Amino acid sequence: AKPWYCMTDTVILFAIKMKSHQIVEFSISEIVLSRNQERLQFHISKQLVWTRELKKDLVYSVFENFPIPFLYLHEEENDSYQVLDGQNRIATIVD
Repeated sequence: AKPWYCMTDTVILFAIKMKSHQIVEFSISEIVLSRNQERLQFHISKQLVWTRELKKDLVYSVFENFPIPFLYLHEEENDSYQVLDGQNRIATIVD
């Protein structure tokens, strides 16, 4: 298996843009970059609740190329997205 840092451009996560109903692809590096540039906004009333074990399971799933649930995003006017579903998955990837 490749080390985590080598997989950032090859592992693809899928997201659904709710306004346009488009399915888009994001590499892990794109998600990290978008989050760091604040283009992926978390809903402020939702808390991150994943345990260390759940985070490890997600990373394992990525390594093994298991399907990962879609991210659901609301498109904002300023070329950013409000994360409707997938906040814990994104936070785990960015961490």
